[in-house]
Amino acid sequence: MSLSWLARYPFRALQKYNIRAKTLSNNASDEITRIKNPHRGGQNLTSRHRRLENMVRGKEAQTRRIEELPGRGTVVSQTPNTLNVETFRGLVVPKEPKPPESDGCAICVHDLYQESLDAYYESLASLRTSLGALGIPEAEWPISVRASKTSPPRTDVSGDAFAAMERALQAKREAQSSSNQIPAQQRVTTAYGWENVYEALRWIFLSNR
Repeated sequence: MSLSWLARYPFRALQKYNIRAKTLSNNASDEITRIKNPHRGGQNLTSRHRRLENMVRGKEAQTRRIEELPGRGTVVSQTPNTLNVETFRGLVVPKEPKPPESDGCAICVHDLYQESLDAYYESLASLRTSLGALGIPEAEWPISVRASKTSPPRTDVSGDAFAAMERALQAKREAQSSSNQIPAQQRVTTAYGWENVYEALRWIFLSNR
């Protein structure tokens, strides 16, 4: 048996060698294929770079949009206005608008002031109604809210302005007419004087004859 085993040993060794060589050849072929085609079984670095770039840009754009939101920029500026608002029992007390300066402002300025004044008195009436519905006595109301302060009659600013303009034009016409009458009176006086001189000279010369 030892002789037969020795006789078969070279064939077995050759068979194992062929199998191993074939396996190594297949592995080498797979490695070469993977190197030639990196997208198979690997990652495309170009696509990965683009994804990372888009991700960074998206975060920057989102940060800018958050910083540009109206609420972030106006929180600080709204604080002083909120502190200046007067409230009573949780209700906002309206502020009376200031009248325009008496320096020859345009008519539209007075109209805007009148509209603001109307809105103020409407808000005041609504506040009084709410306080009355809550059962709060009028004696406890702020002085600016009590019923003693009623809405004044609405004035026609444009009509008053045109009436003032008409009065100014009438005064100007009267001044011009009076100034035109003075030279006429002077002309009449001058003509009357020359006529008297002529009659006096005529009487002197005729009496000498």
